[in-house]
Amino acid sequence: QMVKLFKILRLFRLVKLLRMVKFARILDRYQDDLFHIMPIIMIMRLLLLLLYVAHTMGCFFNYFSGEEWMTDAERTSVMNGVLTSWVDDEELLASPSGAPVGVGARYIACMYWAFTTMTTVGYGDISARTDMERVWAIISMIIGGLMFSGIIATMQETVANMNLSKAAHRHKMNCVAAFMRDRGLAKRFRKPVLRFFRQQQVRAYTDRDLLCELPYHLRRDVLFESFEDFIKASPLFKLVRDAHFPVEVTTRFGVVGIPKGEMVFEKGEYGQTLFCVGSGRVEIVSCREEGSQHKHVLSTGGYFGEGAALGYSLMRTANVVASEGVTLYTLEYEDVAEMFSLFPKFRKVMQKAYPKREEMFTGSWPTIPDEPLTGTPEQHAQPHRQDALDALRQQVVSLQRAEASREAQLEALRQQVHNIQSSLDSLAGGMSTLLSRLPSSAVS
Repeated sequence: QMVKLFKILRLFRLVKLLRMVKFARILDRYQDDLFHIMPIIMIMRLLLLLLYVAHTMGCFFNYFSGEEWMTDAERTSVMNGVLTSWVDDEELLASPSGAPVGVGARYIACMYWAFTTMTTVGYGDISARTDMERVWAIISMIIGGLMFSGIIATMQETVANMNLSKAAHRHKMNCVAAFMRDRGLAKRFRKPVLRFFRQQQVRAYTDRDLLCELPYHLRRDVLFESFEDFIKASPLFKLVRDAHFPVEVTTRFGVVGIPKGEMVFEKGEYGQTLFCVGSGRVEIVSCREEGSQHKHVLSTGGYFGEGAALGYSLMRTANVVASEGVTLYTLEYEDVAEMFSLFPKFRKVMQKAYPKREEMFTGSWPTIPDEPLTGTPEQHAQPHRQDALDALRQQVVSLQRAEASREAQLEALRQQVHNIQSSLDSLAGGMSTLLSRLPSSAVS
């Protein structure tokens, strides 16, 4: 009994391994500095925890394999050679090199048993042979199985969360593929659709929501760091000299990517979005009155589509094509209206520059309405759709009237044919009567 107690007390040295908790605290303290490698560190922590659990299970398995834990019947079986503990099975523990069986070989065998038990593989070459070993094996199966499944699940979640935006993009592409399959999209459209969506920057979060949660000074520093090149290149920030203006504008930016050669929008298209070139180049293509085609190139810092945002024209006045892969920052109509309200000079600058820019892009001086148009393109397109619907209805009525007229003419023609047929029948009857009255010689 004293030997058992002594060995149990020695096992308490395993508690020293709990010092790894201090390591976890150190990692928590410096996790912001180790931001980029934290997922890898988390996986390493889980692997260390897995090793610690296997080490504990293996040590206890070796401990309970001692002779002092055997029953009298088991000791007798061992003495008679009927039962051989795995600890004493030199053939089982022997290495291929023929080295003598030592503590190292037994430790490797214990860890091997622990991992085969935790992973529920259970090859059976090293197995519990005594009652105490079986009891510990049962406990190890329960605890080890739960620990192993929990650690693996946590690892999987950690790996999946290493790049949430990539996972969101993959999910978006799966949705696009499902859309094309459900619609039965023709083969010639599949590649352009996939190419467009693959170019987009899909994120697992909303920039604006996260930025608005930051304190203003921190949000300002983050935005100036993120949009430094654009802010330096854009003429808007040079003309509107307000320290808060760049922060408020870039906070509201949306991002869209356009592949090379794709249209940003076409002439005559309805839209109220203001576009700014974040990177790459776009070509504004317009046809002059003399029939020639004019191209104007905008690069980083340039903007276009302000006519719709100002309410001067809800229809695009030129074609805009991505001359190379381009990243565009977008401001929706509501955001532009809010910026006009917060910074009146922003509206004045855009209103002043709009006619000259429009003449430069399209070759004609734009028509400026007395009052800016309000509402959405859908609302402004509704009257035109109603007029077109009324015209279509009028055409249907005219066609119905023409059809009725043709039916009347056809009926009159049928009546004439009927009258002619009756006249011919009467004529044939008169001829028959006449012929019947004539002598036979005259008929001949």
